Amino acid sequence: MNQLQTKIFYSHEELTHTEIEEWQILNQTNTNFKVFDEPDVVMKFFSLNEKNIFPLIIFMYEDNELICVAPLYLKDQNYPLMLGIFKLFNFKLRVMRLLSNNLLIKYSKNEINVYEHLFRDLQLLSNKFDLFIIDNVNSHNEEANPVSYRNKISKKYFNVATINAQKDIIRLIDFPETLEEYLASISYKSRTNYRKAFEKFEKQTNNSFQFNSYSKPGEVNAFFDLLNEVYAKTWQAQVKGKKQRNLYHDIELHKKIAEKNMLLGYILFKDQVPIAFILGYVSNKIFLHYEIGFDKQLRKLQPGKVLEWLLIHDLYQHHDIKTVDYDSGENDYKKILGNRHYFCDHLLISKKYSTGSFVIMLQTSLRKLYLFGKSILIKLQIDQKIRSLIKHRK
Repeated sequence: MNQLQTKIFYSHEELTHTEIEEWQILNQTNTNFKVFDEPDVVMKFFSLNEKNIFPLIIFMYEDNELICVAPLYLKDQNYPLMLGIFKLFNFKLRVMRLLSNNLLIKYSKNEINVYEHLFRDLQLLSNKFDLFIIDNVNSHNEEANPVSYRNKISKKYFNVATINAQKDIIRLIDFPETLEEYLASISYKSRTNYRKAFEKFEKQTNNSFQFNSYSKPGEVNAFFDLLNEVYAKTWQAQVKGKKQRNLYHDIELHKKIAEKNMLLGYILFKDQVPIAFILGYVSNKIFLHYEIGFDKQLRKLQPGKVLEWLLIHDLYQHHDIKTVDYDSGENDYKKILGNRHYFCDHLLISKKYSTGSFVIMLQTSLRKLYLFGKSILIKLQIDQKIRSLIKHRK
């Protein structure tokens, strides 16, 4: 069996033109979604955040050919203990994350061993982090799933936990050839509900609404100013706390993403006032439906349904999109509109007998408690009422 060799770079500035070129070639051969695997985007992220994060980029080679890149970063941050969507309190940890959800891996005879090799590298780096988080790992992909290797990881160094007692679901829409085919594929009741919500919105706004898309570098400032205005009025801001969504770092990073033709955002206007947004990314004919939000005071207009109806029509009419990736989360619209799904894990890797391990033990216990409570609410058929109260409270 061929051996894998590793190079570890402790700053993005250590990378030479040769390594960046190898990375670009590897990125072009990978068919998975890859906005945050794109070298220029990653380098921009690191340069914009060099004062508060610590880059750690791992290259793996097989027979002198690059087969894997892991763009990682470390950040000292407050790690929140969550009970559902509610934050209880914080622990100060040095957290390491992948910039994208998964490793950028080229097919190789050693693909199964890439994660094992990564964890061996982590043993050498174990003094640099308290917690390593890998999000949205496809739990059905046995050849590239670190959960499969938890018994092979040195128990002397790490605990490996999945944050969810139950696996999360990633829902997608695989578009057929025409819009008519897609609409016919969802239930009559569902497509009627969405169409009627849109028609009602048209009538109540006297057909004066606007649904604008933003994808060019010169449009980023305007898009994020509008997104920020809407976000302050969303239920998410109420629950998670208001925050600025148009800061310099976000705008400059998204200008770079737009330069790569990977940004696609939308704003819905009523009477020339922004009331809803979708933040999305495009790569390999996949639209990553990253975030949605709307003014909670206008919920009777059903802006969520209107947004999805308009989005799907726009993707068919103006963009060469084959798949919509709704990411994780079990929102009703994802269940109704999606026609494919897979299960995923969220991995939490920590040093044994460390603060990180203690925090994760607490978090997994809280997650189990939350899921138990949620199951009781579902049995009593009051879960939707509770969710509605949280979203709609003033």
